[in-house]
Amino acid sequence: MACPFIPPPLHSPVTQEKPDHFSPEWQQWFANLREKLCFFYNNIPASTGGGGGGGGGGTSTLQTIAEITTPGSGSIAIPAGVSAGWLTMTGGGGGGGAASGGGSGELCQGLLIPLPDGGTVTYVVGAGGASSSDGTLTSLTTLGITFRALPGKGGAAGTGGYGGGVLGGGPSTVGLATSVFWFGGGGGGDTGASGAGSGGRFTGGTSSGGAASIWGPGGNGSSSASATAYGAGGGSAGSGAGGYLSLSAVYAP
Repeated sequence: MACPFIPPPLHSPVTQEKPDHFSPEWQQWFANLREKLCFFYNNIPASTGGGGGGGGGGTSTLQTIAEITTPGSGSIAIPAGVSAGWLTMTGGGGGGGAASGGGSGELCQGLLIPLPDGGTVTYVVGAGGASSSDGTLTSLTTLGITFRALPGKGGAAGTGGYGGGVLGGGPSTVGLATSVFWFGGGGGGDTGASGAGSGGRFTGGTSSGGAASIWGPGGNGSSSASATAYGAGGGSAGSGAGGYLSLSAVYAP
């Protein structure tokens, strides 16, 4: 069945009589939205089963295909009937330097990606950096396409490490969003400064502290980031936290 979502007509050119005109950028935004919705509509399998007389019920539910919290590489088996899913991942956090914090890893959150129905995908979950060292990237490869979340940088002498990604933050600065799915990591703190927060959910570590991730704060001065604060930076001389990857889909098991 064709996708039922049809965007409204877009006005052009700009005139005083058409104050609701959409710029070319908005037109492109709507076109991209339609494409994503059509992809979603055409690739999520229909639910199975059915209820009768007042009962109801298909069995399609949101399922976690894999959640990987230990650094390393491997493959993930994709269930039959699944051809698309949602990816969330972050790169490993940077280690703190001498009197400085490490940056947090880049975040990819809720990205809809194609999957090989009944096949396999491969992944790498990044490690946190040791003292003054960068973390390593997290990635997933599906149907020949590789998605990557870049790691946080290690702190240097007195200067906090940068957050992972093109728009990762410098010392004590929150990273910026490159899209609704990708976010640069925050920067670690300089000498005596706190690391950057992450989306207002957590604060960075204090006193030459590491940058936070969405899973937890960075390490405080002279402390490593918690292992469950995936992607967070270490405090001065402390290690960063390892990366994270999860893959979910709606399907009828």
